[in-house]
Order: sequence, then C-alpha cells, then structure tokens
Amino acid sequence: MTAISKHTGQNIGGIRSIQFAYPSDISAFTIFPDYKIFLTFVEGANWKDLYATASSFSGGGSSEITPAGTLYSYDFVFRCPKDRLELINEFHSFAAFGVILRVTDGNSLVRIYGTPSNPMTIKGKLLLPGQVQGYNGYEIALSLSTPDPAYMEK
Repeated sequence: MTAISKHTGQNIGGIRSIQFAYPSDISAFTIFPDYKIFLTFVEGANWKDLYATASSFSGGGSSEITPAGTLYSYDFVFRCPKDRLELINEFHSFAAFGVILRVTDGNSLVRIYGTPSNPMTIKGKLLLPGQVQGYNGYEIALSLSTPDPAYMEK
C-alpha cells in the first residue's frame, strides 16, 4: 500500500461471533505473508462457540515498541451467566491449556488471537452478588502478548 485513503465501504462495528479452540485441537498452523494463516484441525476437532453478546464481551489490543521489537498485547473480557459445572470444567481447561480465539467482526473480518505455541491465557472470577438482581456467573479475562499482530484467516 502506498497511500492511506478514505474508506468508501461499510464500517460496521461490533462482534458477530467468537469461537475458541485448544492448542491440541490444531494439527497445522500455517503462516502466510501479511499475517494470514490457515489452520488445520486434528480429526474430530473444530472451532467451538463462545457465548458472547454486545454487553457481555469487550476487548482490544495495543502495541509497544521495545528494545527487542514491537510487542502486541490483546485483552478480552467476557461474562458467562450462571455458575454451572460445565462452565467450571471448561474454564479449568482454558487455564490448563490456553485457548486460541477466532473473532468475526461486523465487517466479516476474521482475526485469530493466539497460536498453538503461544495461546491466550486466562484469569477467571466467580461473581456471586449479595443481591438477587445482581449478576451471577463468571467473568473471564483472556490475554496475549506476542511479537506478531493478530492473524487474519486465509
């Protein structure tokens, strides 16, 4: 690209879908020029949907120039309602193995956060309010620091 010009198409904000995979689900993670990737899953594995709505999911990224080069940091926070056994088990797997996120935005752009060798890490918090109308469930924070920007699905 030799110039940055005004965008003339649609610029729809928001997240359309979020999916995740464990590093062990992926058999090949092929990186192409311009940070494009192609993933191959082990037999029987695929992306799994992650519950997210406009009010329950947020996140973003930043970059910092360091003596070793540019460091990209990504942080996402989402809430899953209701304290339940299947969530607890899944979040324990998130913590033990890390996850790779696949985020599709309103413009149908698909970004991949994390790799099999550098997955996103998790911090979780159980929210048990003292009042009935308060939020009951988990707040999960995923983070990643990497020398490469988020990959785009090829």
